[in-house]
Amino acid sequence: MDELIEELGIEQQLVSDTLAGLKEVVLSRSSLSAIERAAIATFILNVYNGMENMLKRVFSSITVFLWLIPKHGIRTCWWHLTKEESSRGNFWK
Repeated sequence: MDELIEELGIEQQLVSDTLAGLKEVVLSRSSLSAIERAAIATFILNVYNGMENMLKRVFSSITVFLWLIPKHGIRTCWWHLTKEESSRGNFWK
């Protein structure tokens, strides 16, 4: 458990550093070039991936199944369900 907490702390710090850097860049300029906007989008994706990694580690550590296997085969992680799938209610059937 201590290892998980340490890993989550590191990941959280990386996400925080990225967000702080993005805030600094975005607020310091009145306009951004196409390359700068593309770079910012990449950093935002990195933030999302960092948060997703933290969720995966937490759920894995408490032995929650991260994958659903419906009748038609293997599907993506449960937090990537479509609106239709999530409106059905019980994801574990």
